[in-house]
Amino acid sequence: MSTILSARNPYWSSQARTTVELMVAFEGLVETHGELPFTASPHDPEPHGVELYERALAGEFGPVQDTPIELVRVQVMCIRGDRSAAATARIDELMTEYQTVQDAVALKMATDEQLKALPAVEAELNAQRVYRVKLAQLDTLPGYPLDFEWPTPPANPFVYEPTEPEGSAQDAPDDEAPMT
Repeated sequence: MSTILSARNPYWSSQARTTVELMVAFEGLVETHGELPFTASPHDPEPHGVELYERALAGEFGPVQDTPIELVRVQVMCIRGDRSAAATARIDELMTEYQTVQDAVALKMATDEQLKALPAVEAELNAQRVYRVKLAQLDTLPGYPLDFEWPTPPANPFVYEPTEPEGSAQDAPDDEAPMT
């Protein structure tokens, strides 16, 4: 176990408030390295990590501050990057499938199965595109980056529900037909 000489400037590592960041001086290291940044956790496998966490929560090193806004922004951007990359990968898969069917249609080689699947592929492709655009526009949302709602990704597996075409005036019953 490392002996803690001092610790200061505690703040939450993330908005989840599960770990605390501190500057810590450890015996045997302070002479060569000075204070070191340390992430303290109640689940740390090392006893000094748990001790630092408990002492920080008790206020021994001053009040635990909120996560710095720039750190929150970086964390949000990392999550957004991961989600956007997943959406882009799915868009790429769907584009390949969509273009293959479009080629088959253009060459008059499309099977009935391909023709039936085309609207569902197109619907999922558009849903993934909308999701990716909403992710790209996160920084325009009210409350960003501290308190905002993440866009909801398309269902996986995607559920396609065909829309009913809007009826024309000819299809309307006589009492609902527009007057001319």
